[in-house]
Amino acid sequence: MKYTPGPWSYSPAVPNRSFTAQVWDSTGQALATMDTVDDEATANARLIAAAPELLQAIEMCLNAADRKRKRIAAEFARSIIKKATE
Repeated sequence: MKYTPGPWSYSPAVPNRSFTAQVWDSTGQALATMDTVDDEATANARLIAAAPELLQAIEMCLNAADRKRKRIAAEFARSIIKKATE
């Protein structure tokens, strides 16, 4: 199965202007639009935008476990988790 290649980005919701949070691909194509205008919508958009890198981090962790390079994989995974959640 193919998916739109990353990196993806997001724009936050702006409640006082009724702007919804959105997720964009690297060419500016909208991939997702949240239905609500609140902080949770922004958090969801942030998490969705991190999906390609989260997949890469998981794949790296699995490969590192096979190669015993756990520290590098763990640092990368932590940085992507932080990106997705902060």
